[in-house]
Amino acid sequence: MRQRGGGFGFIVLLIAGLIVFILAAKNWQKVAGVAIGTPAADTQSREALEAVSDQKKPPAPAGLDVSNSELTRPIAPATNPIRSHLQDMQKQVDAHTKATKEAEAGAQ
Repeated sequence: MRQRGGGFGFIVLLIAGLIVFILAAKNWQKVAGVAIGTPAADTQSREALEAVSDQKKPPAPAGLDVSNSELTRPIAPATNPIRSHLQDMQKQVDAHTKATKEAEAGAQ
Protein backbone atom coordinates (compact mmCIF):
# COMPACT_ATOMS: atom_id res chain seq x y z
CA MET A 1 0.00 0.00 0.00
CA ARG A 2 1.25 3.46 -0.91
CA GLN A 3 1.60 6.11 1.74
CA ARG A 4 -0.15 9.45 1.09
CA GLY A 5 0.25 12.94 2.46
CA GLY A 6 3.14 15.21 3.11
CA GLY A 7 6.13 14.24 5.01
CA PHE A 8 9.62 15.55 5.40
CA GLY A 9 9.57 17.18 1.94
CA PHE A 10 6.51 19.23 2.78
CA ILE A 11 8.09 20.50 6.03
CA VAL A 12 11.26 21.49 4.13
CA LEU A 13 9.13 23.33 1.56
CA LEU A 14 7.33 25.29 4.30
CA ILE A 15 10.58 26.25 6.01
CA ALA A 16 12.15 27.35 2.71
CA GLY A 17 9.08 29.47 1.94
CA LEU A 18 9.23 31.05 5.37
CA ILE A 19 12.91 31.94 4.92
CA VAL A 20 12.24 33.49 1.50
CA PHE A 21 9.35 35.49 2.96
CA ILE A 22 11.46 36.82 5.86
CA LEU A 23 14.30 37.83 3.53
CA ALA A 24 11.89 39.57 1.16
CA ALA A 25 10.25 41.45 4.05
CA LYS A 26 13.61 42.67 5.37
CA ASN A 27 14.67 43.76 1.89
CA TRP A 28 11.33 45.52 1.40
CA GLN A 29 11.82 47.50 4.62
CA LYS A 30 15.22 48.67 3.42
CA VAL A 31 14.01 49.59 -0.06
CA ALA A 32 10.64 51.12 0.89
CA GLY A 33 12.19 54.13 2.63
CA VAL A 34 14.39 54.86 -0.36
CA ALA A 35 11.51 54.40 -2.80
CA ILE A 36 9.33 57.04 -1.16
CA GLY A 37 12.23 59.37 -0.48
CA THR A 38 12.34 59.21 3.30
CA PRO A 39 15.68 59.05 5.05
CA ALA A 40 16.52 56.46 7.65
CA ALA A 41 15.19 56.99 11.15
CA ASP A 42 16.97 59.87 12.84
CA THR A 43 15.72 60.85 16.28
CA GLN A 44 17.13 64.39 16.23
CA SER A 45 15.54 65.33 12.93
CA ARG A 46 12.27 63.69 13.97
CA GLU A 47 12.19 65.75 17.19
CA ALA A 48 12.95 68.94 15.29
CA LEU A 49 10.21 68.19 12.78
CA GLU A 50 7.68 67.55 15.53
CA ALA A 51 8.62 70.82 17.25
CA VAL A 52 8.07 72.78 14.04
CA SER A 53 4.83 71.01 13.20
CA ASP A 54 3.46 71.71 16.69
CA GLN A 55 3.94 75.43 16.11
CA LYS A 56 2.15 75.46 12.75
CA LYS A 57 -0.95 73.50 13.73
CA PRO A 58 -4.19 75.26 12.72
CA PRO A 59 -6.68 76.04 15.47
CA ALA A 60 -9.14 73.28 16.23
CA PRO A 61 -12.70 73.77 14.96
CA ALA A 62 -15.16 75.19 17.45
CA GLY A 63 -17.41 72.17 17.20
CA LEU A 64 -19.21 69.78 14.95
CA ASP A 65 -22.34 71.94 14.71
CA VAL A 66 -22.68 72.74 10.99
CA SER A 67 -25.51 75.23 11.51
CA ASN A 68 -22.91 77.88 12.40
CA SER A 69 -20.88 77.24 9.28
CA GLU A 70 -20.56 79.92 6.66
CA LEU A 71 -20.94 77.27 3.95
CA THR A 72 -24.37 76.16 5.12
CA ARG A 73 -25.73 79.68 5.58
CA PRO A 74 -28.88 80.15 3.42
CA ILE A 75 -28.84 82.68 0.61
CA ALA A 76 -31.03 85.70 1.24
CA PRO A 77 -33.95 85.99 -1.24
CA ALA A 78 -32.94 89.54 -2.21
CA THR A 79 -29.49 88.41 -3.29
CA ASN A 80 -30.67 85.38 -5.25
CA PRO A 81 -29.91 86.20 -8.91
CA ILE A 82 -32.58 83.89 -10.28
CA ARG A 83 -35.46 85.68 -8.57
CA SER A 84 -34.60 89.01 -10.18
CA HIS A 85 -35.09 87.55 -13.69
CA LEU A 86 -38.23 85.49 -13.10
CA GLN A 87 -40.66 88.14 -14.42
CA ASP A 88 -38.60 88.70 -17.57
CA MET A 89 -38.35 84.96 -18.18
CA GLN A 90 -42.10 84.52 -17.66
CA LYS A 91 -42.81 87.26 -20.25
CA GLN A 92 -40.52 85.53 -22.74
CA VAL A 93 -42.17 82.16 -22.09
CA ASP A 94 -45.63 83.65 -22.59
CA ALA A 95 -44.54 85.30 -25.85
CA HIS A 96 -43.03 82.04 -27.09
CA THR A 97 -46.17 80.08 -26.16
CA LYS A 98 -48.35 82.60 -28.00
CA ALA A 99 -46.10 82.46 -31.09
CA THR A 100 -46.12 78.64 -31.02
CA LYS A 101 -49.93 78.52 -30.83
CA GLU A 102 -50.23 81.00 -33.70
CA ALA A 103 -47.82 78.98 -35.84
CA GLU A 104 -49.71 75.81 -35.01
CA ALA A 105 -53.02 77.41 -35.93
CA GLY A 106 -51.56 78.76 -39.20
CA ALA A 107 -50.19 75.32 -40.15
CA GLN A 108 -53.62 73.70 -39.99
